[in-house]
Amino acid sequence: MLDFQKIFRCYILPGLVNSQLAFVGIYCLLIYHSEVSQKEIKLPSFAYSLMIANSLAGLTKFVPDDSFYELRLLLDYAQLIMALPLITTEFLITHQIFPEEISGIPVYIGFTALMLFIIFEYKRQDLTDLTIILSLFLYASTGIFHQPMAIVGSIFFSVGYFSYKRNEGVCLRNQNYFNLCMAVFGFLSVVAFEPEKLLSIPSDMSLL
Repeated sequence: MLDFQKIFRCYILPGLVNSQLAFVGIYCLLIYHSEVSQKEIKLPSFAYSLMIANSLAGLTKFVPDDSFYELRLLLDYAQLIMALPLITTEFLITHQIFPEEISGIPVYIGFTALMLFIIFEYKRQDLTDLTIILSLFLYASTGIFHQPMAIVGSIFFSVGYFSYKRNEGVCLRNQNYFNLCMAVFGFLSVVAFEPEKLLSIPSDMSLL
């Protein structure tokens, strides 16, 4: 007898979540590139590209021998440790909070943690926490004074990280739930850069 709960948990849910994350990542990348950065490649472009790469790698879970497991581990951690700092740093630069060298501190710490993970295959929880907490603090505090949408995005990322991801270790058992939060954060982050432009209603569509 088929176990439909297991089929949903192991196959349907991961497929839907990774497809959603890929769609959101592609949307964010295209909108950011065309509407926000004016076709310049900036830090969030790499963040949204990591979301896309991680979601596509997640679909390799359905390969019978699971030969892509190591790739999924790498891209999952790369998305976790780099996407938020990249977006945060560009957000700080956009609003001229600190000089660019200071604004890049979350990226420097996150990149260091990622390199240690790649070279030694060891996840430094202290560096991971430092990167995430510092980035969340800077992103949300900047949002308080400049764009409240960033605060909402920070909340979704915080829920995903502290509820599902932080104590996951090097396995991927809560990846689906975190990626759902990541998709919402990604969408809110691109809107936070240009809310007036991206949330505006064209005059011919207005009901007024």
